Amino acid sequence: MKLAIGTSFLVLMLSTQLIAQNSYVENLQAKFESYRQKNFQEKVFVHTDKSFYLAGEILWFKVYNVDGSFHKPIDLSKVVYVELLDSSYKPALQAKIGMVNASGDGSFFLPTTIHTGTYVLRAYTNWMKNFGSDFFFEKQVKIVNTIRPADNPPARDTNIYSIRFYPEGGSLISGLQSKVGFEILDQNGRGVQNCLGSIVDQNGDTVSRFIPYKFGIGNFNFKPIQGNKYRAIVRFENNTIVVQNLVDAMDQGFVMSTLDSGEKYVRVKVETNFNSSQTAYLFIHTRNKVDNIASITINQGTGYFAVDKNILGEGISHFTIFNSSMIPQCERLYFMRPSTLQIELNADQSEYGLRKKVNLETLVNDGNGQPITSDLSMSVFLVDSLQTYEPDDIVSYLWLRSDLKGFIESPGYYLSGPGDSIKVATDNLMLTHGWRRFIWENVLTKSDVPIEYIPEYEGHIVRARITGKKTNMPTEGILTYISVPGQKQMVGAATSDHNGFLHFNIRNFYGSEEMVIQPAEQKDSANRIDVYNPFFEKYSRSYFPKIKFDRLFEQNLVDKSVSTQVQNAYLSDQLRRFLNPPIDSGSFFGSPDRTYQLDDYVRFTSMEDVLREYVPEVDLRRVHGKLHLRVLKPEKGYFDEDPLTLLDGVPFFNADSIMAFDPLKIRRLDIKTRNYFLGTANIAGIVSFTTYKNDLSGFQLEPGALVVDYEGLQLKREFYSPVYDNDKQTSSRIPDFRNVLYWKPWLETDQSGKVSSTFYTSDQPGKYVAIVQGFSALGKAGYHMISFYVKK
Repeated sequence: MKLAIGTSFLVLMLSTQLIAQNSYVENLQAKFESYRQKNFQEKVFVHTDKSFYLAGEILWFKVYNVDGSFHKPIDLSKVVYVELLDSSYKPALQAKIGMVNASGDGSFFLPTTIHTGTYVLRAYTNWMKNFGSDFFFEKQVKIVNTIRPADNPPARDTNIYSIRFYPEGGSLISGLQSKVGFEILDQNGRGVQNCLGSIVDQNGDTVSRFIPYKFGIGNFNFKPIQGNKYRAIVRFENNTIVVQNLVDAMDQGFVMSTLDSGEKYVRVKVETNFNSSQTAYLFIHTRNKVDNIASITINQGTGYFAVDKNILGEGISHFTIFNSSMIPQCERLYFMRPSTLQIELNADQSEYGLRKKVNLETLVNDGNGQPITSDLSMSVFLVDSLQTYEPDDIVSYLWLRSDLKGFIESPGYYLSGPGDSIKVATDNLMLTHGWRRFIWENVLTKSDVPIEYIPEYEGHIVRARITGKKTNMPTEGILTYISVPGQKQMVGAATSDHNGFLHFNIRNFYGSEEMVIQPAEQKDSANRIDVYNPFFEKYSRSYFPKIKFDRLFEQNLVDKSVSTQVQNAYLSDQLRRFLNPPIDSGSFFGSPDRTYQLDDYVRFTSMEDVLREYVPEVDLRRVHGKLHLRVLKPEKGYFDEDPLTLLDGVPFFNADSIMAFDPLKIRRLDIKTRNYFLGTANIAGIVSFTTYKNDLSGFQLEPGALVVDYEGLQLKREFYSPVYDNDKQTSSRIPDFRNVLYWKPWLETDQSGKVSSTFYTSDQPGKYVAIVQGFSALGKAGYHMISFYVKK
């Protein structure tokens, strides 16, 4: 749309008739939609029971997985990887968490060997690894080891400050005024408030002054002059002075600014110092969903868009300005306060005695007063001088932290209310933490993000690679089997791709077990098989602030240490109870067509005699001096190919070796007399031998077999919560020093939006906080907190 005046104005409406007339706009939108569909995004959030721990305690957590654009729970990935990283980015603890209906839960026992310090708990799916670690969930937790002496790291200069400047739109342009956001942080990544700053030119003249507004973040206005050099001078309250050069302004270009124009519109001002008439396009998207596109003609250096807030999505929207060549020039974030799941949490009392029953009721509605079923988690814990409470909840994570780059101090503050001061602070946050989940160049050129990691939509995928032992080159087309021997046998098959990679889909594999990987043809033993670490070994830049203790807190720390040691001494069995995993006890290939319990038959001393005498479904043939098995087909005759032959779930490919095995060690023989598809393998029947102890009974594996210790999905630990509903239990002399009274990772409301929770207080008096948070099925997130007291 063109206007024959210097200042142009356009109100963005929902109609697309004007947009459709512009082939540039249609092309841009089509490219963006294509990129979004090919690069689907997930978000992971982790709710922990608290944030301060001692060595010897258990860190409990609940994992949520949602669609990155719509925030609806998504049952795509069946595994989430959770790690506890130390300040050197070394994993102290790791776990693979099985997901059911977009949720999962787990725990970490913090060993007495762990170091004191700030750790980062991070979580991600296999698919998320394609887009880098900046997209992973991260949360700081503090751990203190009172048994092991603390390390003495090199002394750090406490007067180190980080100062960064962020021109609105992205660049400074000579002769054009810009709003410039800034962020001033200390050595621990925390905002610094008590400081004064100024911008001076090469002559020492002050052209602008600034002070932080909140959390070390603020903004100032600045018009650079062509040819001038500028620097920032910041003076701190300890009289430290930091001088930093500003990036030189560009000679020509565009700048943009945004301003709320009442309740209905956001005004976007675009300026340029190009002399000729310029067409500018405004492209708006929210979490990769296109909201609208519009254009104006700038004739005298200035133009305006007015954006109807009704077209914007909730949360963070990206406003991008393109020039007439459809090259992005400026970008700005804008925040629309989201609606949330309304959660009400009520306790039956405000104070309780020791070892008394607590009743909590949770009520959830959709924000419009309608009750709704929800997937929630709840934690009730003691707050004190060490375990404080800082709002870092599921709502602020989804709407802020997951879509902004870098550390955000107290993210819950920005959603704590609609006040003007919060609005100003939030806009400053948008200025300084601008970021998107893609690169415009990739969108415009249709460059696909290289996909190395496939989604684990059925279960955990073991990734391996085959290369030549001598050439070290990848080997393609090698059918390879993976197996986990034992009581619950698991077998998979995959064929190596052109890069030699193998992807084995292993479902319901829990705990630590030995895993056997081997090629189907022993001639391929000239190749080497390497199993890849499923945890991502690239890390985003995280802050690990040093833990500092005031002398006033020392007694509290001693008391906590004694409580933890007492708990582990008296309740070691209760704290080590694990739930049985929800797995099918049957064979991986289902029901066999025929089963032989060998003890029901005459026992022969030769395996060949066993098969020939009373197993008609299996035929033995010698070809070129080698023994081969053939399985009888259901219709008529035998298969022409060897079946998949197993011993305790481990494939073997030399029939002579099983014939030499002692049949008295075999308890059962199962036979599948039809074709079976396993991964990339089309199998001509299955012959499965099982020993009495499911331990191979000394059978020698094939020469090309690789045996590795491998950790499957984490077994779920049972949260211990004692009951004191009679005098005998209440008067028990066993001390109860729990500081986490209740942890419920699976709390589901009914159709009326209600759910009740019951637990008992411990012997620890003090203030307790109860936190409940989670999702509705429609994707609304909610959070609520209450407190109560326990007194002696």
